[in-house]
Amino acid sequence: MKRTIALLAVLVLLVSAVASPASAAGLSPLWGAASSSAGEDSAPAAQPELLPLPAEGETADPATTTSPVSTPDDEKPVNLYGFVKYLSAGMLDGLPAWQSKSHWYTFQDTNPSAAQEIGLMPDSTDDNWVFVTCAELVDDTVYGYTYDGRFFTMDFEALQRGEVQVEYKQTYDMYQFYPTEMSYDYSSGKMYVISFLQELYEVDLETGELDPDSGRQIYGEIPDADDSVYDMDYILGFSIDLDGNAYVMLAGMGAQWGGNGCSRLASLDLETGEYTVIGQTTAKAFQEQTMCFDRNTGKLYWAQGCSPYLPDEMNLYIVDTQTAELTDCGQIGEHGAGVLGMFIPLCRHTEILAVEEEAPTCTNDGHAAYYHCPDCGKYFKDADCIEETTWEELILPATGHKTELRNAKEPTCTEDGYTGDEVCAVCGEILKKGEAIPAIECPSAVFTDLNTNRWYHEYTDYVISHELMNGVSDNRFAPDSKLTRGMLVTTLYRLAGEPEVTEAATFTDVPENRYFTQAIAWAQDVGLAKGVTETRFAPESSVTREQAVTFLYRYVTLILEQEPGRGGDLTQFTDAGKISKFAEEPMAWATAEGFLEGYGDGTVGPQKSVTRAQMAKFLTILSQDF
Repeated sequence: MKRTIALLAVLVLLVSAVASPASAAGLSPLWGAASSSAGEDSAPAAQPELLPLPAEGETADPATTTSPVSTPDDEKPVNLYGFVKYLSAGMLDGLPAWQSKSHWYTFQDTNPSAAQEIGLMPDSTDDNWVFVTCAELVDDTVYGYTYDGRFFTMDFEALQRGEVQVEYKQTYDMYQFYPTEMSYDYSSGKMYVISFLQELYEVDLETGELDPDSGRQIYGEIPDADDSVYDMDYILGFSIDLDGNAYVMLAGMGAQWGGNGCSRLASLDLETGEYTVIGQTTAKAFQEQTMCFDRNTGKLYWAQGCSPYLPDEMNLYIVDTQTAELTDCGQIGEHGAGVLGMFIPLCRHTEILAVEEEAPTCTNDGHAAYYHCPDCGKYFKDADCIEETTWEELILPATGHKTELRNAKEPTCTEDGYTGDEVCAVCGEILKKGEAIPAIECPSAVFTDLNTNRWYHEYTDYVISHELMNGVSDNRFAPDSKLTRGMLVTTLYRLAGEPEVTEAATFTDVPENRYFTQAIAWAQDVGLAKGVTETRFAPESSVTREQAVTFLYRYVTLILEQEPGRGGDLTQFTDAGKISKFAEEPMAWATAEGFLEGYGDGTVGPQKSVTRAQMAKFLTILSQDF
């Protein structure tokens, strides 16, 4: 009973405030210079132009394909629409705040002080001020109530163009039904309205009639409240999100009459009418306020209202629905304005941009294919904008570099080496530069007859450093001397690791204690070498090119137990017919593997003698490639 009486008392105060002029001389208009008294002439400041709007009957283009958008849009300003009832420190139409004609305005959350006037509510005169208590946008139609209980509709596109055309559907006794806030539930397709007496109704949008069976009293526990009117809360702010979750703002009357007056955010059960307080805000509010969801982003906006005589306390806030914490967007209007019936258009996604997939690189993220609405900034997986996604979900992470070593070079006795560069095999970027390796001491330096500028230098260095070949004396290598059969077998024996020999060679011309004695015995035992006769090996005889590669061929098959690769085409050489039958396959193999090269005259020289330098080449290739 006490609560009902208090509410009726507030209603009487509200109605009397509307009907009685207030002494507001000296207040300044929303736009332009301050006026010293009502009706005094003053030069109005230039108003900003309205945002670009479609012409009447104009429709948006269908989905189009555009160039890829590789980064998400910056957060776009949100356009809000509302009904300015009064100014906190100003005059409107040359009248004090409580006598002013009321106007539709639009403003953005990034700078709400730069509000733009759209148009005057029709039927407003100096003696009859028609103002809106609540409004909601559904599709292309604005639905709302005036302070005297009239339910109306407006075309939203016409309103944007400044054509405020109102059609009244239903009228109620304002003393029995004073509508304060309304919101549309997209999840159920129902419009709800809250009366000043804290009653919740469903509204028929075609007729404006209330569903009598839907009426229910709104109730709930208010923390730390007593029965005093100074601490009593009542509901003005009300909004429903896209999922059907309803919230109300409990406005503290103490803001006007001495109490703390900080509003409380509460969730509202639409079925029972019971609210549950989420938390207390840090902002005061009294009568003139409104709340609405941006259903495009899920943010809840609150246009706070206290009193036309409390400047700087009429701000736009974003309300955290989990904690009731506020984010201050700034003052509404240049001098502050009391806003009612605030709403935010639900984006229709009429101009969808189709963006192709952008593959990631080693260092940069890519993204999957998606559809993007530039109006609301949302991302979708489908052209119908049903399956929403986020930029984070679309990101294809950078692959990272695939490192490989390039330009590595072993040092020689004449040139420095190089550790090699760490290079990405995909993009070619050098990730880490290598370092020089100082030239090594030349193994060939001990021999006075080895020329470091000759073709064989790399090979003689290798065989000397790996102890595969020795000099013919302490200071002579004899690179151009003919290779003997004893030398050849000895080098292969060393290459094989000098395995143990159990039986001596049976050749009569292989004496004991010569450098080649063990090698020839090993070669005979493993089948690598045969004598020139059954009793003679001829260790001091020179070796032809075809004989040498036959030894190499047998080494690969018998010792290394490898299947020789396919041989080359010997017909390219003019003297191919001079190759012995036993050496045809080894010669073809040797030319293919790089052991032998033809001469400038087109011959391969199967019967020519092999030099010690050439044998150094054979051993190097055999050791490194097999």
